[in-house]
Amino acid sequence: MAALLAVGAITGHFEAGIAATTGALNIALLDAAVPRRVLARALWLCVITTTLVGFLAVIVGDTGWLIPLLAVLAFLQGALAGAGLAVANASIASMITAILFSVVPGSLTEAVVLAGWLCLGAVVETVVALVAWHWERQGLVRRQVGVALEWAARAPGGPDVQRWATAARETMGTAHLSTAERAQFERLLAIAETPGDQPADLRSAGRRLRRIPGAPLGEGNSGRAVTALERSPAVSVDPAVGRGGRATGDRLDDLLGLLQPGTRSFQAGIRLAVLMVVGAGAVAYFAIPQGHWVLLVFALAVRADYSGTVASLIARVIGVLAGVLLFQAVVIISDGGLIVLLLLAALSGVLTCRWLLGNATLFFAWLTVFVSVLVDIADPISPFGTQRIVATMVGAAIGLVVAVGWPGWRRAGVTS
Repeated sequence: MAALLAVGAITGHFEAGIAATTGALNIALLDAAVPRRVLARALWLCVITTTLVGFLAVIVGDTGWLIPLLAVLAFLQGALAGAGLAVANASIASMITAILFSVVPGSLTEAVVLAGWLCLGAVVETVVALVAWHWERQGLVRRQVGVALEWAARAPGGPDVQRWATAARETMGTAHLSTAERAQFERLLAIAETPGDQPADLRSAGRRLRRIPGAPLGEGNSGRAVTALERSPAVSVDPAVGRGGRATGDRLDDLLGLLQPGTRSFQAGIRLAVLMVVGAGAVAYFAIPQGHWVLLVFALAVRADYSGTVASLIARVIGVLAGVLLFQAVVIISDGGLIVLLLLAALSGVLTCRWLLGNATLFFAWLTVFVSVLVDIADPISPFGTQRIVATMVGAAIGLVVAVGWPGWRRAGVTS
């Protein structure tokens, strides 16, 4: 992310760099939240949806269609929170993209250009995520098998060979390897464990180790389970069943079920949509400076349950206050130096992903630092810090009022 932002800043194409980095941020947060077994599917879903939403947000950013667009996206985010991590994270990323990109309204051409940069940044981050995912699955096993082969060449049948072979098998037990990968590693370990001096076999095994390809994306423990099921003579698998083991039609029915009036998911969607409409209306009517930070409160802090929403709103206010103060302190000390800001973006990007599923206050603090660098990279000496704090507090206040006043939400607790 910091590299994309740096390229845009150094070349003077700030808008392109910001758009590309926003796309990369969406994917990075997704990568930090989604299990590896659904990573590939979730990544491409997020790339497609955020690109489309970014395009629409630029076009309608200064029109009356912005509030309806935000309301629809907010409803989908709230209602689909229980649809699985891939869909839920894509909906949140789309909401954030719509809010940020609506700040830079433009023509059809400008919308295409900015959406293109957003997509490029997302694709770059997607490739990085998939490469890292492949390395995480295979890297340690590959090295352990390689060391076992090296010891087999030095001291055939020695204790070090068995020690490294055992370590490799233990790692294979927890790694998301495909059936083919596991079989190839096992064959190489069998060669290493064969007593006697077999240099030709060992050299051949070393070459084969370097050539073991990665499994098709998405194939891991769940993929092996489906493959085993398909090969079972006692089971006839419907061709409509996907790799997740469920029919595509069933998954679609589940999504539609979450959007049915009267369900708790539908109520959650309506609640978030109302919040977004009220917040966007207040921002437009009172011309609140940095008003999109009001809307970011709803997108990031509102949960399906009352207690979780209140706690998250409080964490959001504290996190934004800490993040803005830290950003402003760094800007003052460094006089807005580009290198320092890019280093701060790299650090805050890492820590944002680190705390995404951990401490909410730290997550919001580091996310605030990263977004502040992102949007102020062209003019870091700006008065926006105080305005962002005020806008965040306004958003939190609106959220708390709606949370307390929404009929039955507080009494329903976490089940709502």
